[in-house]
Amino acid sequence: MKILHIDTSIRKDRSVSRELTKHTVTLFRENPNVTVDYLDLNENTPAHINQEFLDAHRTPADGLRMAQHELLSESISLIERLRHTDLYIIGLPMYNFSFPSSFKTFLDNIMISGKTFKNDESGETGLLKDKKAIIISSRGATYDSPDTSDYDCLSPLVKTAFGYIGIYDVTMLKVEATVFFGEERKKQSIDLARKEIQTLADNLKTGQK
Repeated sequence: MKILHIDTSIRKDRSVSRELTKHTVTLFRENPNVTVDYLDLNENTPAHINQEFLDAHRTPADGLRMAQHELLSESISLIERLRHTDLYIIGLPMYNFSFPSSFKTFLDNIMISGKTFKNDESGETGLLKDKKAIIISSRGATYDSPDTSDYDCLSPLVKTAFGYIGIYDVTMLKVEATVFFGEERKKQSIDLARKEIQTLADNLKTGQK
């Protein structure tokens, strides 16, 4: 199994999502058949797309100019990394009700017609088949009540975007109350997440989903 480990937090040693994705990958690496590719989107944020980018992606490969090849190189590289991965382990802290902007530019670079999905008379079809994702989403507050659940724009957007490109097996671990409810509540949330991660790692060892 090949894992693509993605971090997005702007924080370093104070990041809950980074701490937990690292912990997850460490546990999964206990399986000798696991290899890991790492991508830090905060340090290596893809370029914002523009009209020239779209035009280049819509140009047949044999008609691309050198400048267009260079413009597409990052996007094509990211898509290839996704294609050659079985499991994505992604840390997504919630910033202002959604994920970091670096992850949005990542999605813009990899959600490309003909590459990760296709359009035809029957509709849209995702092309990234038989992939799984574990999303570890840390949040400073809590969004699990009827009064606050609508503020969580991150979870449905990730599942919609991934589903569109064919990734339907998405496990969302929500690590809430990491900032505004004190250290004890934060510790409880992290401990609970670690238990859930341990279960996922144990399932990998036993061949379960």
